[in-house]
Amino acid sequence: PQEKGMAALLLRHWFAAHGMDPQRQLHVQTMSPMAMLAALRSGKIDGFIAGRYRIAVAVQDQLATVMATDLDIWQGHPEKVLTLNETWAEAHPQAVIGLCAGLMQAAELCDDGGQREMLIGLMSRPQWLGPGSSLAMQRQFDTGTGADPTELLRFNQFHADRAHVPDRAEGAWILSQFSRWGWAEFPSNRQELLSRVYRTDWCDKSLEQAGFAPLRPERRAFALADGIRFDQDNPLDYLAALPFSFKPTPSPVTLP
Repeated sequence: PQEKGMAALLLRHWFAAHGMDPQRQLHVQTMSPMAMLAALRSGKIDGFIAGRYRIAVAVQDQLATVMATDLDIWQGHPEKVLTLNETWAEAHPQAVIGLCAGLMQAAELCDDGGQREMLIGLMSRPQWLGPGSSLAMQRQFDTGTGADPTELLRFNQFHADRAHVPDRAEGAWILSQFSRWGWAEFPSNRQELLSRVYRTDWCDKSLEQAGFAPLRPERRAFALADGIRFDQDNPLDYLAALPFSFKPTPSPVTLP
């Protein structure tokens, strides 16, 4: 995974929750997903974290078994996001809203089980996944352990359960993890920072244009699989409860 991407944060959290210090006992390489299977086959890596398609191919080729899915770490976690340059976005608000509205409508289509065959046909085109699209989008998930493949509900969510809503609590968790691993100081002005990044105003307008009801994230504490609850109002207490954490030093982040 990317060194400081969402997949890396989930991987580190999962290993730490099971008693392994990611700083000392885990070596993470950033690698193209297209190179992962060859690296696994040749023994250059012991395992990888990737999207559904690469995992399914590795299991099908009997190269790997699945140790955990993201459902085992944080069900409903944030993943892919649309990020735009703030200066450009402020100068082109209607383009931003139109783009977001279109993505929201497409996401609703992806969550519609009745459209699966159509989507597989679309993704089977040579410029996308080709014939492997059916493997990537199959309902059953084979872990390679010999157990019967099961259907993982909510494994991919594109529209359901407020998937479009920019949730600042999730952003606060991400900031806490950057501090946890010593990558950045914990921002004492996190509320100002998050309000600049998680634009609920644009989300509301985009939802309206897409024909959906306005939504708000649920303001509540949440826990990952380790059971330690994260409260966005008390992130430092959360950090103190996590294993292998650097002691955070809150300091303000200079914003443009």
